[in-house]
Formats: sequence, structure tokens, C-alpha cells
Amino acid sequence: MDLKVLAVAFLVLVIVILLLVVVKGGSRVVRDVYYVGVEDGYRALDIYTLSTRGKHPVIFFVHGGAWTMGDKGNHAAKALFFVRKGYVFVGVNYRLAPDVKYPAFAYDVAQALAWVYNHIEEYGGDRDKIYLMGHSAGAHLVALISYDAEFLGRYGLNTTIIKGLILLDGGGYDTPYVREEFPLLFKMIYEQAFGDDEETLRDASPIYHLKKGMYVPPTLVIYTSWKHTYAEAQRLMDALRRVGASYDYYYAEDKTHDAVSRDIGKPGDKVTEKILDYLDKLNSE
Repeated sequence: MDLKVLAVAFLVLVIVILLLVVVKGGSRVVRDVYYVGVEDGYRALDIYTLSTRGKHPVIFFVHGGAWTMGDKGNHAAKALFFVRKGYVFVGVNYRLAPDVKYPAFAYDVAQALAWVYNHIEEYGGDRDKIYLMGHSAGAHLVALISYDAEFLGRYGLNTTIIKGLILLDGGGYDTPYVREEFPLLFKMIYEQAFGDDEETLRDASPIYHLKKGMYVPPTLVIYTSWKHTYAEAQRLMDALRRVGASYDYYYAEDKTHDAVSRDIGKPGDKVTEKILDYLDKLNSE
């Protein structure tokens, strides 16, 4: 083959790799957008968007992993499922403990959301229809930045940009309660992310930021029979009820903690059906 042809082919390949853009059956995937403005794999997001024109509702997804592990790339199948349903899907990474402690990773998620709000229309998303979804520790983080205006406020925004919240078997809604009722779990998982200071634990707990009269995004609480997350879900729903917030729930008693997220998009999955019904309701309002 002619050397010039080889050189051109190599250049094209390099450009594709650098851009990290993949086109798949009507969708486009833009990987590793650094929402802090500098290269940092822990503070990056992937955007799965439709090839069709127009504005599409946005799902902003935050992975779990006990605030110490996990990666946005593990949720590509889920992302492509929602793209096929007409959504732009954003998967988010954030810094992890023990390298950082609370509130650093919560501010990361808020900064990622601010970036999405300011830029998602460049990728076919509708910034007026952004729905937050998180699993496990990710559910805690999206609930926290939705209920405590301090986080988005740092980036010049407020919680009214969040039009709905989907929580998948979250923990950390009431961290002092976890320390009291599940001390071994707290010592093994929570302490390295949050420490043991009472004031910090309360500040890191979404339920302590809920107040009557404040804006609370409509919330779907999905939980399993795992004793820890089951108890926390009940406490969160009690708190939402006390302040008169709009919420719905689904008890996924046949799911494990991991499967409640992993199985989203699979045929016949009841959690998926509940999420889609809830999103349809929010989109129609």
C-alpha cells in the first residue's frame, strides 16, 4: 500500500481515538468529557446521545461502589437502553475515597451536573428535562445534591434544574442512623468516606436537608430487601412525607442490591418498567 495512503489512514485512526467518539446504531457515544476542564479520569463523563435532531430528555446517572470504587463505563448497556427509549444518557465519574472524603465527591457530582446543564443541548439534550438517577452510593449523591442547594449553588445553579430523581437501593440517606444501627457496616464502608464527626455525618445525609416549603424534585425510591438499604429507604420516605414532597416507591423484593441496577433494560424487568412509567409521567407534566 502507498505510504501516503497509510499515513492518511493512520491519521484518521488517531483522530478517532483522540476524540473517543463511537457511533452505534442511531446513537453517538462521546467518552471522557472532563467536566472540570482538565484531564482527570475521576472527573469525567460519557454522553450517549441520539443521532436524530431535536431536544431529548436527559438521564444523569451516578454509579455506586460504596464511595470507593465503580466506573461510568460499567453502565454502557443501561445507557444504550435509555437512548433507544429516546433519552440522552450521561454517565458520571467522581473522585473516590480514601483519596478524598466528603464533601469532595458530592461537589464533583454537582459540578458534573452544572456542566451538563450548561452544555447538554450541544448533544441533543433538553436541559429543562434533566432527571437524576443513582445506584447505592450514587443514589445517596444524587439525593444529596437534589435536597441540599449548597452543592449546585457553588456553580451558580439551584435544585430546580432537577426535574426528577430515581434512587436505586441507596445508602447514606441517614448516616448517623447507619452508625448507630449498623456499626460494623459503618466502620467497614462509611467511615473512610465520611469520617466519624456527628456534624459532618448529618450534613452528608440527604434527609436532614429536607424542609417544608422547599423545592424537592419528584422522587422515585426503589429498594430491595437488604436490611440496611430497606431501613434507609423507609426513613427517607418518612422524611419526604413529613415535608409534603411528591414521591413514589417500588419494593424490588426479588432483586439483590447489585441486580436492581444491573438488570435495568432486560426484557420483563419490573424495575425497568417502573422507571419508564415514572419518567413518562414526569415528561407529560
